[in-house]
Amino acid sequence: AEEGEAAAEGPLGAAKKLGFKIWSSFEEVPEDRRQKLRATLFPPPPEEAAALHLERCMRFLPHDQNTGGFFVAVLEKVSPVSSTDLLSAREREEFEREAQAACRRGGGGDVV
Repeated sequence: AEEGEAAAEGPLGAAKKLGFKIWSSFEEVPEDRRQKLRATLFPPPPEEAAALHLERCMRFLPHDQNTGGFFVAVLEKVSPVSSTDLLSAREREEFEREAQAACRRGGGGDVV
């Protein structure tokens, strides 16, 4: 009967009956347990979480899908990026010098 009651309470209820401790935040973790349970295991405070838009992210834990643990986020491209945008100023100057030299040698193409 106890097993059925725990199942009716859901996974957290079953875990509590098995002796697991459940803390909602790092502040609730007893001092003697904080060496093994880091603050990063818990979600940030609500105001910080809102700024991070964590609703757009998912954390997959190894025991949930029988996989390795990993983190997924969807990134949205908001403007076009050319290959020269990714170059440092020095790399861009070098690229432009090489392009101009190629044009002078008859390599063709316009220098942008």
